[in-house]
Amino acid sequence: MRVQLLQYKVKEKDFDPQMPIQAVGKDENGEEYDIEIIDEEFAKPSNAIDNFFAEAAAKDSKRLVICFDREEVSKSLIARRIGESIAAYINEKHQTTTSVKIKDNSFEINIGICARSVIDGHAFSNEDLDKLREYINQTVMRYGIDPITDIEEGYIEF
Repeated sequence: MRVQLLQYKVKEKDFDPQMPIQAVGKDENGEEYDIEIIDEEFAKPSNAIDNFFAEAAAKDSKRLVICFDREEVSKSLIARRIGESIAAYINEKHQTTTSVKIKDNSFEINIGICARSVIDGHAFSNEDLDKLREYINQTVMRYGIDPITDIEEGYIEF
C-alpha cells in the first residue's frame, strides 16, 4: 500500500496582451453573443485575479491518494469501504470528496480535502496528519492489510 498527501501547485498563466479575453454579452432582447476583448489594461488585472484565486484555491486543497495492489485488496467494494471510512473520518473536520479507480493491477482511492477546517478555519496540520496516519492504520488492519509507516508528501500541478 502506498499513501500520498499531495498539495496542489498552480502553474501560473502567462500573460499575453494580444490574446483576446472571451466573454459573453447580452443584447437588449436578452440574446447572448460572444465578445472578444483585446485590452492590455483590462487583461493584466484580470489575469492577476485569475492567478490569485487559483493559488488561493490550491493552498486550501489537498489530495490523499491511497493505492492498494490486488494482493492486498481483491475487490473494489473493499477499497471503496476503506476510502469511505477514511473520508468520513476526515469529513468530521474538513470537507471531502472521494473516488475509487481501478488502475491496471491496483485500486486507487482519491480523497480531495478542503485544507481549511469547517469547524475553526485552521489549516490541515502535522498533528492532523499524524492522527490521519493512525486512523488509516486502524482501518486497513481491520481488513488484514499491513499498516503504513509514512505518508509521502508531494505536489500535483494544475
